[in-house]
Amino acid sequence: MAEDRLQRLCRIAPFSRLQIKLVDWLEEFNINSCDQNVMRCCDILELNALIQQELFKLLNQSAAEGGLYGGAAAIKTKFLPWLSHDLISGNRMLLPSFGMQLKDHQLTYQDKEDELRTIQAENAASQDKAKLIVPQASLSAVQELQQDQVVQRFKEMYYTDRMDAMNILKLYCDDQIKVEKIIFTVFQKACSAGRFSLHQYKTKLRDFFDGKYDSPQSKEQLIQEFIFRLAGPYDLRAIVTDVIEDVDSSLNYLLPSDCSISVIQSFIREACKLGWNMACLVIPIDIDLGIETVFDPVKYRRSVNSDYRSRIISHYIWPCLFLGSSLASNRKVIYQGEAETRSTVDQRNYSSRSLLPKQRSGK
Repeated sequence: MAEDRLQRLCRIAPFSRLQIKLVDWLEEFNINSCDQNVMRCCDILELNALIQQELFKLLNQSAAEGGLYGGAAAIKTKFLPWLSHDLISGNRMLLPSFGMQLKDHQLTYQDKEDELRTIQAENAASQDKAKLIVPQASLSAVQELQQDQVVQRFKEMYYTDRMDAMNILKLYCDDQIKVEKIIFTVFQKACSAGRFSLHQYKTKLRDFFDGKYDSPQSKEQLIQEFIFRLAGPYDLRAIVTDVIEDVDSSLNYLLPSDCSISVIQSFIREACKLGWNMACLVIPIDIDLGIETVFDPVKYRRSVNSDYRSRIISHYIWPCLFLGSSLASNRKVIYQGEAETRSTVDQRNYSSRSLLPKQRSGK
């Protein structure tokens, strides 16, 4: 059967026809239009495909005549090196494309980690809810540890994240005062968004555990321990997106027309996480609203660019940190913020020489 097919191929001489078509196309190539040349090429490709189809049928029949493993050695010798070379070459061509995809995936990697932590925490709660109820002493120990971590992160954000964000904004706006106002407002809004997200999540947890526990105290302890295990916002990407949209609309008078606050998205992300972690504590930590016009040395210290003879606040640079809700009467300042005082509102540019916010000795 294989011999008959081979004889038929020799008789119809398909390769001769293919060669004739190529020669004819070459002679008419310069006088043909673009569409005509493409059509001739398509005809040749179609003929070549038919020839290859016949050759593969001939290969199959020739191998079948040798039994189950007929022709295996020849196929390995001829085809495998060729296929390996093509695969390697193809991978090399795909490397740049994979590099772009990898870069895109890295931008969402942290969001996926946050979602994974949420799923793991929910799974742990559904499997063994009773084990999540811990003694009050254990919650107090967690409170003390996480409070120290929040204060340390607040300090790091002032010293590193804030400066990085300011350097980015200065590429679009060279006004130091405007940049400081933007950073302060963005940090406030991001922290508030993180706290609000936590309150929403607690409401969902209360609805989830409603009716499963008779003691309200046990249910609240369960929710608090569940929040401790989560260790981060459950939908961080949506929170960051909402903050960016809010700031772009409310601070458009400070931002240049060609600039979106998304250029400091990493700063917003970290501020949202910090706001969540501050509200997670049994005794929450909050930041000052920064609405007073008279300087308060208990809550703030003056920036180096301030007029030390004046008590009028020109603008806030970094909020102070409270232990307790911002609405509580017995709240305590645990970290000073920074503000600039001036006798008049001065719009000159100042170099950023601000020092690190002082920690209160009464922490």
